[in-house]
Amino acid sequence: MPQSYGPVYLHIVFSTKHREALLTPELHTEFARYITPILKDYKARLITEGGMPDHVHLLIDLGRESSVSTLLREIKSKSSSWIRKKTARDFSWQGGYGVFSVSPSQLQTAFNYIQNQEEHHRHKTFQEEFEEMLKIAGVEYDPKWLWKEDDGD
Repeated sequence: MPQSYGPVYLHIVFSTKHREALLTPELHTEFARYITPILKDYKARLITEGGMPDHVHLLIDLGRESSVSTLLREIKSKSSSWIRKKTARDFSWQGGYGVFSVSPSQLQTAFNYIQNQEEHHRHKTFQEEFEEMLKIAGVEYDPKWLWKEDDGD
């Protein structure tokens, strides 16, 4: 076969440092526009972005040539600087992230979930949401370390 085929759909979640509530709805919209060319440079594609004041959800097609860690390092580094300039505030992202594979048959469900973050968070906190996502995905974690602060950007 002379070419490679196949999308890699991912639901990615990360939060502001110390889960500070700094992201307005307008900033979420601008953030999505800002990261679109970064993703394109890595031959990835943004499907949708959503979140709350303290965290971001991305649904992307990673493509075939990029790694999640490289792409997120680039997005978080460049957007941290951009948000600092835009808001004139000290801003950083939490060092870690969650990444969950999405099958093509569940793409619309993931899209709807990300677009309806306000509704989800009427009933649960970001921490509850994230732990539930880890459990559903079968990810083992130690609750003692899950919310430990770090110095990452």
